[in-house]
Amino acid sequence: MNTQHQKENQMDATISIMAVATIAHSDQSVAGHIVQHDASGQGHCWCTIRRDDIPVQIRLEIGGEIIDGRRDSGQIVASNGLHYRWLA
Repeated sequence: MNTQHQKENQMDATISIMAVATIAHSDQSVAGHIVQHDASGQGHCWCTIRRDDIPVQIRLEIGGEIIDGRRDSGQIVASNGLHYRWLA
């Protein structure tokens, strides 16, 4: 018998799976946001970057920041040492 808690856990798992699928498979955005890369490394040369040009692991990092932080815009230094920002 499913309790309310079990149903909520199942719903959370389904939402998480859908979020990862959105991050990994959207056309040109990450979690519905435009992503830019700073080619200068100092915030002086932001360029819009295609989703396919961002390594999958970095897309997951950015998508996690967007989803977990519930922010429409922001920026991170990803694990590859490069600067990325996202815009609504």
